[in-house]
Amino acid sequence: MTNNTIPWDAVNYLNTETDIAEYLAAASETGNPEDITHGLAVVARALTKKLSSRA
Repeated sequence: MTNNTIPWDAVNYLNTETDIAEYLAAASETGNPEDITHGLAVVARALTKKLSSRA
């Protein structure tokens, strides 16, 4: 049996500074340092992707 789901990555939806700010705010709502760290890592990947697409 195959799984017909598509992987979801927040990086693909962090297009503006507002998107990033809201994403980080949501990540920090729990107060869990792991959620905040993960949120920062996702934002770093999004910014890297954005910068590399300009080249």
